[in-house]
Amino acid sequence: MPRVTVTTKVSLHARPAALIAARARQLSVPVFLEREGSRAPAASLFAILSLEALAGSPVTVTAQGKGAAQAVAEIAAMIEQGPP
Repeated sequence: MPRVTVTTKVSLHARPAALIAARARQLSVPVFLEREGSRAPAASLFAILSLEALAGSPVTVTAQGKGAAQAVAEIAAMIEQGPP
């Protein structure tokens, strides 16, 4: 299972969380975000917000199945770079 831990550039508040959730819903595999023992499906805006990931927080991105590595890389890049 691909797994990457990244540091958030910005807090995962409504706008960046919405962008991540929208992209995650388009992916062919389910992607999950983990922070301090809590796990959230990346396709759920409210689940992402519940992680309370502030700027500088480490967040682990995981996925399983065909295309998981690409999905993890894409969502991890969104978290690291922040919104456009």
